[in-house]
Amino acid sequence: ELGGSATMGADLSTTRCFSGANPLAPRDIPRPQVFAIMRNGHEVLRGALKECDDALKIPDNATAVSEFAKRWRDFMHWQDLHAAMEDGVAGKHKGMFKLLNDEFSGVAKQNGLEKQHAMLHPMEARVEKAIRSGKKAEIAKAWTPFYAKDEAHMVLEEAVMMPKVQELMKKNVNMRDTVRTHLLPGVPADEMPFFVRFAMTTLEKHDGGMPRFRVFAHALQAVADSQSEWNSWLAYIREGLSDGAMRSLDADLDLAAWGPGAYPAPGAGAGK
Repeated sequence: ELGGSATMGADLSTTRCFSGANPLAPRDIPRPQVFAIMRNGHEVLRGALKECDDALKIPDNATAVSEFAKRWRDFMHWQDLHAAMEDGVAGKHKGMFKLLNDEFSGVAKQNGLEKQHAMLHPMEARVEKAIRSGKKAEIAKAWTPFYAKDEAHMVLEEAVMMPKVQELMKKNVNMRDTVRTHLLPGVPADEMPFFVRFAMTTLEKHDGGMPRFRVFAHALQAVADSQSEWNSWLAYIREGLSDGAMRSLDADLDLAAWGPGAYPAPGAGAGK
């Protein structure tokens, strides 16, 4: 995954890079993986699913139902934003699936990716109905098959998307521009505070022993289009992370840089 696994093509090696704030001050920082906004987005969802599942293990029925309902709402909110980045919005942005179809002869359609979200909707509705029952047992009955299906759909998406993303990178496609133009518009500006905070909090807690929150934050830094935009996103990152995690992020990255400034300097292995 974009967070540490070599099988997904992540490049987390330390590369000599020059600070966007002070080009005379070289810093060893990782190269940004901009597609982590999508791939590590799945780890946000997996972490949120785990939080929902854990809520059902609370012994007291009323507490379990209340806690599950809260975690479910946050999960669904974030999943809807992520899905918009994949599905696209007509007249606004392509989304991941159409991007893959256009670049690779309908590969998303051929593999059934475009149908996955619609297949989840009836199962989500059953979970919502179970929450309204106020009974933990009823929620568990609807939740268990949904949990398995949601995980399965992410595995399918990854199996199709990740090799194609690697092909795009090998063709020197500008991935930063691709993410900004075709994927990121799925998150409206007024949703960015929640999108970023929830991602940071969840990835810090569910890091899988990998730098997931750092990779996601670095991707945001790389696709930021202005100093003011990055300043806003960085504030949301700070709000989503613990003090210790923020100190770690500050030590790993040059947080004064944004956009192209987050990439290695020319001649130092810079990429798109």
